[in-house]
Amino acid sequence: MCHAPFCFGGENMADENETGRIYVAAKGIVMNDGKPLILRRSDWKKQDGGDWWEFRGGTMIYGETPEQTLVREMKEETGLCVTPVKLLYAWTVKRPGNCQVVILTYFCNCMDMSQVRLSEEHTGFLWADSAQMRQMLGDDIIEALDANNVWNILETE
Repeated sequence: MCHAPFCFGGENMADENETGRIYVAAKGIVMNDGKPLILRRSDWKKQDGGDWWEFRGGTMIYGETPEQTLVREMKEETGLCVTPVKLLYAWTVKRPGNCQVVILTYFCNCMDMSQVRLSEEHTGFLWADSAQMRQMLGDDIIEALDANNVWNILETE
């Protein structure tokens, strides 16, 4: 299940008769006492519906590496300074609006996790255990975690 009814870019989305657009996004999994950080998405842009839980990250800006994108997005949206350590998986989802998102999800280190400060893009956060993640994260995220054996990796971190 894909939560976003629209793709990134709002008014600049591809027409259904066009080939479509592909975006690259970097997401980060940051752990605190064995629990990953998940964030509750707001409807701040009114384009993606909001009100779902996700790992944090965002789309690449031209000239950035995925790792630079992740560091920038995590700082902007959580206040956390992270270091991407390991690529956990790559995944792709098709979104309405004739677009596709390639998602690169990294395991990240963070020296100080005590001061999570949310941007307007999120309304809440949780250091979630696996049962909470399975209940709160979207089906597309759970499918990616299952398919890439990420649960076992998270249990050992």
